[in-house]
Amino acid sequence: MNTHSQPKYYLSQNVFCCLSQSFLVFLDLHRDEYICLPQEQSAAILSQFLPHTDTNQKEDPNSSKPQIKQIIEEMVDRGILTEKKQQGRTFQPTKITLPTTDLVGYDYGKKPHIRIRDVFHYFKTMITVSFWLKWRSTEQIMTRLKKRSEKHSHDTGAAEEQRIRDLIEIFKNLRPLFFTAKDHCLFDSFALIEFLSSYDIYPNWVFGVKMSPFAAHCWVQQGDLLLNDSLDHINLFSPIMKA
Repeated sequence: MNTHSQPKYYLSQNVFCCLSQSFLVFLDLHRDEYICLPQEQSAAILSQFLPHTDTNQKEDPNSSKPQIKQIIEEMVDRGILTEKKQQGRTFQPTKITLPTTDLVGYDYGKKPHIRIRDVFHYFKTMITVSFWLKWRSTEQIMTRLKKRSEKHSHDTGAAEEQRIRDLIEIFKNLRPLFFTAKDHCLFDSFALIEFLSSYDIYPNWVFGVKMSPFAAHCWVQQGDLLLNDSLDHINLFSPIMKA
C-alpha cells in the first residue's frame, strides 16, 4: 500500500486474524464474533498488506483499487481495521506453533491420588470460571489471562510433564461432579487453565478456526505438549489467538 497517497491502516487491538484455506478470518473480541472474508476479498486484502503471502488464490485481473478501497472502508466501519496507530497494531495473521505431543493419560483402571486441597482447588475453579463466563466478556477474560501469563512466563517451563499429567488426571476425575467435556471446549479449557494455575502452572489457551464448514475450537497447550485434546483434532484448525 502506498502510504504517501493513502492512509495507513492497522489491525484493531481487540481483533485477531488468521488465514484458513485462503480465507481471512477475524476474531473480534470486543463484539465476541468471528468474521470471515470471501477468498477473493481475502486475496485482495493480503495483496495490499502482505503482498508476498501465498494464499493459493489466483489474483483476479479485473479487480480494481476502488473495490479494495471499499473492502477496507467496510473493515474500518466494522472496527476490524483502524487508521489510528495507537489503537491498532501491524496487520499480520496470527502465528502460533501447534504442539507436537499428546499428553498420555494414566493406564486404564489407574486412579490419581486426590487430596482434600485438590477438591478445594477444583470447586474454587468452578466458581471462578462460572462467574467469569457469566458476568465478564471474552475480551475481559482474555485480558486477565494474558496479563497473568506474561507475569508468570518465566515460571511456565519449570513444571514437569509428570506433575502436569497427575494434575490433569485429578481434574478429569473430578470433572463429572460439575460438567462433562463433551461439546464444552470453552468451559473445559478455561477451567483447566484456572485449575493448573492453583499449582503455579500457567499453560496457554489457544483458539482456532477451520472452514468447510466453519467451526471454532479451543484447547490448552504447554509448549509442545497438548493438554486436553488430540493432535489429529487440533491440526484441523488454524490458530487465531493465544492467551
